[in-house]
Amino acid sequence: MAAIRERLNRGGKRTYQVQIRRRGFPSRNKSFYSLTAARMWAQKVESEMQLGTFLPELSARGRTVRDLLLRYKSEILAVHKPQRKQDQGPQLDWWIAKIGHHALSDLTPSVIAKARDELSATPFGRKKQKLRAPATVVRYLAVLSHAFNTAVREWQWLSRSPLEMVSKPKVRNERERYLTPAEIAALREALAVSDNRVLPALFEIALSTGMRKGELLKLRWADVRWPTSEQPNSPGRTYCFLRLTRTKNGDTRSIPLMGRGFSALMSLLPGDSLEPPRELLDQLIFPGSTDDQQPLDFKRSWATALRRAGIPDFRFHDIRHTTASYLAMQGCTLREIAEVLGHRTLAMVKRYSHLSSEHLVGVVGRLSSSPIGFNGTDTAAGTR
Repeated sequence: MAAIRERLNRGGKRTYQVQIRRRGFPSRNKSFYSLTAARMWAQKVESEMQLGTFLPELSARGRTVRDLLLRYKSEILAVHKPQRKQDQGPQLDWWIAKIGHHALSDLTPSVIAKARDELSATPFGRKKQKLRAPATVVRYLAVLSHAFNTAVREWQWLSRSPLEMVSKPKVRNERERYLTPAEIAALREALAVSDNRVLPALFEIALSTGMRKGELLKLRWADVRWPTSEQPNSPGRTYCFLRLTRTKNGDTRSIPLMGRGFSALMSLLPGDSLEPPRELLDQLIFPGSTDDQQPLDFKRSWATALRRAGIPDFRFHDIRHTTASYLAMQGCTLREIAEVLGHRTLAMVKRYSHLSSEHLVGVVGRLSSSPIGFNGTDTAAGTR
């Protein structure tokens, strides 16, 4: 709250001293010869503090949102998070074009909220027929929020981020679509006659590991690790490990590959090789058809296979859900599923918890043979 005190200066002239103290902000003091001017200044500063646009340094008042975001792109995005430059760079460019001309001192939550609504309602793409999903809008807001928080914590251009008062759209994009055993069989038949010869192997490895499409397409032969207990070129190998260093969340993890997935990977090796030749180690496992330095583009072949198999409403990412669903139905815990999928928390895998209900029947059923659940005629067990 602002406190205004009437005082006399050394010349005996009446002045009004304003003192503003608010938690999370530096104390502000200023004197005026007019009570009206003192009240107006106090109201302005308190309003800026409330809206999150209060600037403690006068030198920052000449800066714009464009200045902030361009510095963020050059110092933070390009240096500290180079793997996100491709995704977040265009998002920052959109914010620069939309609100970059605003001075930081004039930027309010309402300005950002208006831009957010426009982002949601404006069609995009070549044909301008699609609207951005709520999850996409949340990602746009997330990078903007991080830029403002950096300006608050490290650059001291702002005392608070104006995005603290901007709500995010509700995201309800959780899918539980997974392939039934009959659909898996039909899709395998369709993939067997696909014009893309490596697509069947890509499907089997995805189904065996639950890996994301991006993780699969970035795999190189050097990422294949063999069990240390087995001899090189051993014909009796039954599994290997896929070492993932370029994951979505930045974590490194190793996934065992066995069964159909392992056989599919081995089928991609040249000739009768039991492990990749040295000259292939730096090559992509799933290279493009025209440029082996670019990942495979299988969009059309995948759509054709789904159409032949008669499988509607299914995306390649749903293979990941399929793997998780069958892990749950086989009695794996949520923690185990999270480790396979590469989730840091259990929140993302809780959607599969209901699929293990049949398994829980068997677990709880074991109580029937224990003392607390015995229902027979044994006098010792039945004695109270």
